[in-house]
Amino acid sequence: MACMYDDKVIASHSELTKRVHKYGTKIVAQMTHAGRQTNHMVIGCQPVAPSAIPCPNNQETPHEMTVEEIKGIVAKFGDAARRFKTAGFDGVEIHGGHGYLVPNSCRRIQIKE
Repeated sequence: MACMYDDKVIASHSELTKRVHKYGTKIVAQMTHAGRQTNHMVIGCQPVAPSAIPCPNNQETPHEMTVEEIKGIVAKFGDAARRFKTAGFDGVEIHGGHGYLVPNSCRRIQIKE
């Protein structure tokens, strides 16, 4: 799974997009945050979600995020989208199914030229 959590990974992703574009094709990244759909054994800490309702699949109770934590997740989605754009991706899709976290205010995620 590709990760865009730091500017240091842009260069390696740029190599991928250059190779794909070489053949006249487009490449789109899918961003996701598993939220409560993961567990502490996978991520090394308590999962997070907008409420402390246990995941129906793994029954682990997530940490109920504060408003500030939610704003932080929204900002991180925006940062990752900017990195994907910088790396040459033609688009970004936000995967919001299965109980995954979706930024509360997607309209705020605007990639500036």
